[in-house]
Amino acid sequence: MVYIGFLHLWSPIVFGILSYFSNTIFIYIILRKTRSSFGAYKYMLMSFGIFDIMYSTVDMVVAMGSHSEGNTFCVFVSHGPFAHDIELGFKALCVRCMFFSLSYGVLEVHFIYRYIALCRPKWISIFSEPKWITVMALGVFGQGIVWFCSVYFCMWSDDEMRSYLEVPFRRDYNADVHKIPILGSTYWGASTKLIVPDMSKNTKKMHRNLLKALAIQTFIPFAISYVPCVVAWSVPIIHVDTKSLNNFTAVIAVAAFPFIDPLAIMLFLPDYRNSLFRIFLPCYFNPTRTYPETTAGEVSGRTTNT
Repeated sequence: MVYIGFLHLWSPIVFGILSYFSNTIFIYIILRKTRSSFGAYKYMLMSFGIFDIMYSTVDMVVAMGSHSEGNTFCVFVSHGPFAHDIELGFKALCVRCMFFSLSYGVLEVHFIYRYIALCRPKWISIFSEPKWITVMALGVFGQGIVWFCSVYFCMWSDDEMRSYLEVPFRRDYNADVHKIPILGSTYWGASTKLIVPDMSKNTKKMHRNLLKALAIQTFIPFAISYVPCVVAWSVPIIHVDTKSLNNFTAVIAVAAFPFIDPLAIMLFLPDYRNSLFRIFLPCYFNPTRTYPETTAGEVSGRTTNT
């Protein structure tokens, strides 16, 4: 076990538990409060919650540390069931990195759906057809496999990297780098115009709200997951020693992502926000208050007639 610090040890566990809680509430609200006009998108929203729960599980099981020294960057298994088997731990790290890629694959499918719903409503039925659902699922999974293979075949820690990190690991973690699973790198020297079909005012409002929520869901992993990881991987190129600092920035930020992710939709869409307030703030929720519509009952009918 490589003990890095209290925050690094407990943050993934705390955020994992919070993620289980927030995503369970998210899925419950989708199942109970989503209007029929959402159609197949209801199940796509559920995929966010299910994926975030899986993401948190992997994050807790594969306890990951990070270190940058000179022109070398690495991530390693700090503790847990994979910490004592170098080869198995390396594969676990590859799976952990694969989930980072899958998080963007899930978002890509949602953006495709929103584009088709707004600009190509004639095609919206493909999201209810098993063959196209299978194609999209395989596409997302394929992206993860490509990422897994890229890490597995290109970032194996050779003897040279371990020798380079031997002193830093002794200094910062009092650990033998040759007994720790590690992956890392050593650095040497179409048209943008959308054609929106004619829609009712309420339908357009619904799609705008969903698109805004999706944009926020994209910003969240970009800000707290992608950017910290890119910085951690890039600073060795300019020989900036962050050493163990990444364990208190990138690692914790990535652990927080699946907890924060469902909050974007639950707080941004009035229907879901109202349901959330009914559950947790029933005393302050006014059932007589009128909230703006987020969906329109004619959406599914309009899609069928188009």
